Amino acid sequence: MPILKNHTFLSSASFITTGSPLSLMGNYNPLSKVVISLTAGSATTNTIVFKGKGTVGNYSVLGATSLLTNTSASQASDTVDQMWSIPIAGLREIICDLTAISGSVTAQGMVII
Repeated sequence: MPILKNHTFLSSASFITTGSPLSLMGNYNPLSKVVISLTAGSATTNTIVFKGKGTVGNYSVLGATSLLTNTSASQASDTVDQMWSIPIAGLREIICDLTAISGSVTAQGMVII
């Protein structure tokens, strides 16, 4: 699978914050996905909510699929490293909203076909 774009949402985040938005503007294949890698670092608790928006409007919660357990969720809450997949059809931006943290966590993403 070719990587079309790399992006860091959160880098060693240790406080509640909204991560840097990943812009999906461009000619991406509608079958492309964003794969998000979460590295727990020193986190003893963390909750990251996946959100996205189209060409207009506010961010809304997205569904993601765990590449480790093949389960669907709109947020990740664990202290182990994880990988999540989100289809990008119709989206223009994706963010990782860190809503709870004790320790630090890093969230990195890549757009793939």
